[in-house]
Amino acid sequence: MIRSLQIIIGLSLLPMFIGCPKSNVSGSWPSNSNFVLDTTIASISIEKYHDSVRWARVYCIVKYHYTKYAGTLENLYFTWNETNTEFTNKPKGSDPSDSVKRWDGGFWIRDSLANIDTAIINLVMRGLLYKDTSYSDPEGTFTSKETLRVPVIR
Repeated sequence: MIRSLQIIIGLSLLPMFIGCPKSNVSGSWPSNSNFVLDTTIASISIEKYHDSVRWARVYCIVKYHYTKYAGTLENLYFTWNETNTEFTNKPKGSDPSDSVKRWDGGFWIRDSLANIDTAIINLVMRGLLYKDTSYSDPEGTFTSKETLRVPVIR
């Protein structure tokens, strides 16, 4: 009886000695945890053009950095009211880790923002992570998603 109890306890402790697979979020493997979105500032201004159509200019500033790995921000996707806008970066090299970078830009949408003070815009950023700043094969990828509450300036 005591011997069978020792065997059961020994078998139950076996997984602790063998080890468990590690999550790539807590380990050093490049992942979403290695891309940090520091600040997003966005605004929408309503303007009128010669064709008498009202347009809204969405302007956004994104500050970000990488931890432990160099990286490149490849794509930014903005989605508002089922309208998608994509920006593709053409980096000349990867950005070093722990160095704050900035992306700023904007896009136009037809003004259907009547009586709206704040618009919800979804931002998705995708990119690659490298061991160092030289352009070798990527070590990993990241995808960062952010929901922005953007004020409408009239």
